[in-house]
Amino acid sequence: MIKYQYIVDNQKNLSSNTSAHYHSCYELVYYFQGNGYSDYMPTKNQQQKTLVYGTRITPKKSQRFNVTDNSFIIYKPYTLHNEVLSGPSNVFAIVFSTPDGWEFPSCILSDKDGKVAKAIEKIKKEYANKKYEFNVAINCLLTHLFIQIKRETISDQKENPSIQQAITFLNDYFTTNIDLSRLASSIGYSLDHFRFLFKNETGISPKKYILLKRLELAKKQILYTDYPLREIAENCGYIDYYQFSTYFKKQTGKSPAEFKKINKNI
Repeated sequence: MIKYQYIVDNQKNLSSNTSAHYHSCYELVYYFQGNGYSDYMPTKNQQQKTLVYGTRITPKKSQRFNVTDNSFIIYKPYTLHNEVLSGPSNVFAIVFSTPDGWEFPSCILSDKDGKVAKAIEKIKKEYANKKYEFNVAINCLLTHLFIQIKRETISDQKENPSIQQAITFLNDYFTTNIDLSRLASSIGYSLDHFRFLFKNETGISPKKYILLKRLELAKKQILYTDYPLREIAENCGYIDYYQFSTYFKKQTGKSPAEFKKINKNI
């Protein structure tokens, strides 16, 4: 979940000029009212302070966002930026950190349908009222807002679920008869592509992953239970005991009975 650090809500009747600065986190700046520009450029001067002022923007290396009413800017961490507004303004800014893997580019967007403004008004209300767990409520609202921004304005590509979801499924159901084609299809991949991605993630094929999970369980049941070997084979997903015994010996160098005898005597 996104976690906000602090909020700045400014209304000014005159023109304003904000000096160049950067944050160690992301920042969203929404212009309910405001006309002007923001020059920006990335910086490698990544200090631990949340907010850093007093660094100059180099014109040759900088770019410019032209802001208007109901536009908003997202700044990546350590993006040096200023702000020059002509005339009255109503500007809302929120600085926040994101979960690992969440990335947004520095960009300016137009809130044509007013959805972002409505979400920000809810955040402002939570911040003003400060009722029970208002910080959590703000984080939830901000997280939902950025999911919508990502879906609707930054990226229109459909994302496939992670291979990690398939791994979690196999960890839970490896003792059952798993249809890998169906599993691959359920997360949006062909079987061949699923196998490729799975091996790229784990280093082994899905089938071998299942067999090794079964072997691991069989060893534990042999060592720590008094179940008969045939029952252990069934518990691990094998209908054919011979198939179970053959694979077990191939992987360990011992039959299940030999493995049990040796280790039970230790």
